[in-house]
Amino acid sequence: MGLVFTTLLIIGVIVSVVLYVRTHSSETFRVTARARLLNQWKTVQIKTSEALHDAGVQQAFRNAGLSVSAQTYYIVRAGLSLLGLYYGIYTYYHSGNPFVLVAPIAVWLLLGYKRPWAIYWLLLTLAKQRQQQQAQDLFRLVAHVKQELELRINHHYSVREIVARAAPGVPRLRAPILRLVTFWPQDPKAALLRFAEEVTSTHTMPFVMALLTIDESNPEVGFPALQNIYDQFEKDLVSGFHSRIKLRDLVVFSLSWLFIFLAAWPTLNVFLLYTQSLLKFSLMS
Repeated sequence: MGLVFTTLLIIGVIVSVVLYVRTHSSETFRVTARARLLNQWKTVQIKTSEALHDAGVQQAFRNAGLSVSAQTYYIVRAGLSLLGLYYGIYTYYHSGNPFVLVAPIAVWLLLGYKRPWAIYWLLLTLAKQRQQQQAQDLFRLVAHVKQELELRINHHYSVREIVARAAPGVPRLRAPILRLVTFWPQDPKAALLRFAEEVTSTHTMPFVMALLTIDESNPEVGFPALQNIYDQFEKDLVSGFHSRIKLRDLVVFSLSWLFIFLAAWPTLNVFLLYTQSLLKFSLMS
């Protein structure tokens, strides 16, 4: 009897320990799983927030001259991807072609603003075109400021007012110039550096530094620097113009020869058929 009681007691203790361990382990597992899920959810929220405020997206569109925010870009990208998903499912349901199911993935990738997707090259082309247009207006601005300062070299002048008067003649730089003259009284150097960030050109920073030097009552250094900037700018524009002319001539030359080849192809086929016919006739005779 004592052996049976001892055995039952041992079994009861073992069962109690097992139940306690399992209960404790289940509770620990639930707490750990809940903490892991919360951590993953917070990570997703942080990454989503970073994507919706991605400075790279805004900078890429800003360089292309487009005022598109990161939120708008990702909303449009997700919306078009959902349309691609709907199209893929609908087409697969009616045709049974499984390849259409990759439509949303293809749309999402093609709308990526980074290399090597299509939007990247479109934005890059627009950015280069905008830089060329801004460079032309920047050259007009440099020429205007240089001419105005030469006329007023022995008189009282204000660099800020000279730059402000040039705004109507450079429409693509009007907004940056207005911001420049607005913030100039508070901090000329900060306003000029901001202007250099907005106008992406290799000549912008030397130009604003020359203006800052002249504004700080040191025209002996600023005027020669401005003249050098103008001369170098003019050489670069002329060189770029000649390069575009050469590229255009090369394209026209290539297309012309392609057109001649395509136009002569039927005549060449007729000549080959005639030659083959003569050869067959000579063999038969």
